[in-house]
Amino acid sequence: MRVANLFKSNFKHSLLKQLLVVVTLLFSLASHANVLILVHGWRSNADSWVNSGVHSALIGHGWEDAGTTFINPAGVSLFQQTKPTAGNKFYRVNLPAHLGLQPQADFLGRQLNYLSQLHQDEKIIIAAHSAGGLVSRMVLTQQKTPYVKALITIATPHLGTPRATDGLDIGHSKPFFCPGPGLEIFKNIVGGEDYRYLRNSDALLVDLLPARQGNILDWLNYQRHPDIEYHSIIKQVHGSDTDGIVPIYSQNMNHVQNLHGRSTIHPTISNHALNPQDGVLIAGIIKSLSQ
Repeated sequence: MRVANLFKSNFKHSLLKQLLVVVTLLFSLASHANVLILVHGWRSNADSWVNSGVHSALIGHGWEDAGTTFINPAGVSLFQQTKPTAGNKFYRVNLPAHLGLQPQADFLGRQLNYLSQLHQDEKIIIAAHSAGGLVSRMVLTQQKTPYVKALITIATPHLGTPRATDGLDIGHSKPFFCPGPGLEIFKNIVGGEDYRYLRNSDALLVDLLPARQGNILDWLNYQRHPDIEYHSIIKQVHGSDTDGIVPIYSQNMNHVQNLHGRSTIHPTISNHALNPQDGVLIAGIIKSLSQ
């Protein structure tokens, strides 16, 4: 009888230990899961991560799509196709990408605060493309964001881009053969939606002009940035000093006045647009982050 009771006791003890190991493992996986926020750039929206192949690349590396956030009159809303598990997950935000940096930062800040409330015990990583990287930096320097662990920027014009000047020139040029208001009618017919979007982006294009004393990028680059990890994905068209839109020098956060030496750089041969390799790079960078 004693042997039987002893056997039962040992069996229960062993089963309890195994259960505790499983629970501890699950808790450990949940507590070390990463939350990634994807911030799009100009003339884009949350779907740009899907259309570019970044979405599929992240899923292929074990990430889950946790949903997309929007700003509406009632506040921030979250659309989810499926409820994510406790593993690595990413969200996509929507911004009014034609507006200036400050209005976009206001929109992003509200969405980040909302998502941080959903993950109060987890740190958040931001990966932002193009102008979205500047919008993200404005939020980080203007708001309290202790929930942010790292910022990854992709082809972001931290020091501005001459292409912003080109965009303003195209949008406001008045050739001698078509003066006056008739030019606007002509441009809308010929240029269509692309031209109308360009004209509506004046405020952002001004904000993306090369940094010089007195403009918004010069101001932003002198602001105090939080003590987090910074990573710059630098795109370059082969044989060029640019990705077709942003000079490679401008994409490097180490050239920002108050970020000297704080960013790890990740060079890649590519044009400015997002592509699946960016998803692979993002997944690899996050895997290397310190816990």
